[in-house]
Amino acid sequence: MTDASSQLATAELARRDAETRLARLKGLGGRSVTDVASTEVGTSPVMQSLRQRAAELEAQLGQLSANLGEGHPKIQAVKAGIGRLNREMRAEVARLTTSLEGEVRLATMKENSLRQNLAAARNEIAGSSDGQAKLSALKAEATSNRAVLEAFLTRLNEARGTADRSPQRIDAEIVSRANVPRAPEKPRISTLLAIVAVGSVMAGSGVALARERANRTFRSSQEIETETGTPTLALVPLTRNPKGPQDDVLALRDSFYGESIRALYRTLILQRRFKMLVVTSAHPNEGKTTIATSLALIAAQSGKNVLLVDADLRRSGASEMLGLAGQEGFAEVVSGKRTFSAVVAKAGPFSNFHVLASGARENAVTARSALEDATDLFRRLRDDYDLIVIDSPPVLALSDAMVLSAQADATLFAVRWATTSRTAAKLGLKQLRTCRSNGTMAGVVLSMVNAREHMSDGHPDSAFYSKELLGYHRTV
Repeated sequence: MTDASSQLATAELARRDAETRLARLKGLGGRSVTDVASTEVGTSPVMQSLRQRAAELEAQLGQLSANLGEGHPKIQAVKAGIGRLNREMRAEVARLTTSLEGEVRLATMKENSLRQNLAAARNEIAGSSDGQAKLSALKAEATSNRAVLEAFLTRLNEARGTADRSPQRIDAEIVSRANVPRAPEKPRISTLLAIVAVGSVMAGSGVALARERANRTFRSSQEIETETGTPTLALVPLTRNPKGPQDDVLALRDSFYGESIRALYRTLILQRRFKMLVVTSAHPNEGKTTIATSLALIAAQSGKNVLLVDADLRRSGASEMLGLAGQEGFAEVVSGKRTFSAVVAKAGPFSNFHVLASGARENAVTARSALEDATDLFRRLRDDYDLIVIDSPPVLALSDAMVLSAQADATLFAVRWATTSRTAAKLGLKQLRTCRSNGTMAGVVLSMVNAREHMSDGHPDSAFYSKELLGYHRTV
């Protein structure tokens, strides 16, 4: 009882303290993120790091504002970084609030459990005296019943007269003796094994046929070439690097993903010498943006003057990947509202790597209407850059990919491994072939391949992902 009471008092204090801290933190909802970070959650290491980075960006913004105009790309990029840090600080405050709410719930549950244990102990102590009385009554009753039973057994033995009983005669005879069988009568093992073998073959065949019919996606380069008649240039493995393709193709020199992109770059740029390349796919989320960005970075690393154009006016995937989301770019240049030199930005670790962001959403409709008249723009860009990589929208989603493909030297079509349906891929390739006038269909890239599953499937091109090659690279 004493221990339970002490634990309950401690639990009540912990619960009240957690509720007080939660109420104090929720009361800060109307204040700015800076005030919140400096009073209630300033001890959070994440918040301290975010505030330090925000202060550094504010200082950098002040230096840039003294020398550059408000619309300069560097100033816009720094402001975007400050905005992201503010959102991260608000998210950290929300996370701390959620964590404190969980602590209040746990403290309340612990207090309620201790209350129940204390009440049970009190009831047990109160009922112990009644239990002793009942136990004494039951013992007395058992003693009386035992005496009655013993008297009854004594009288029964006297009545039976067990002293001189005659033996009983067994009225039975053996008709035939049983033969011990040499083998079990049932079940018949051979018959069962035959049934199991036939059933297994039929079931396996049915499963294989059902899987073949249900799997209407591409899992090997041979399937793509047989179904579409288009060559497969590369199998690009799935990358799970949280730092993005920049780290895989630049920092991790022994990356399996980076080596696949280098092989694709040598095929398209060094051997076929395409200068303007469009990368598209049938559906979104098939890896086209990652492949386009990786090819441009590899080319810039090799010393070429490279321009990456984010022409996906709906998603702006490349712009977000490089930290240029919301910045003026392709939409403004095509619609004639800004010049190319005013909006082009330098990104990444190389000075020869330029990016033309997708632009503002409100200018997307005007830019799409004027996209077919952008031939002069691309002709001028060919003179200024060694390689132009265009990340276009999916061909089945928007017609922009067909317009851009007609103006480029070559088109690279991304098909996601074991995901893109064969019908969608063939329809997308058909759309590109019908609109192409000068460009070339370079080929297909089987993207986001699960290396270990592909190796186990036993396809002819599974040799690319053999155990020896997977072990040769430290990262897959």
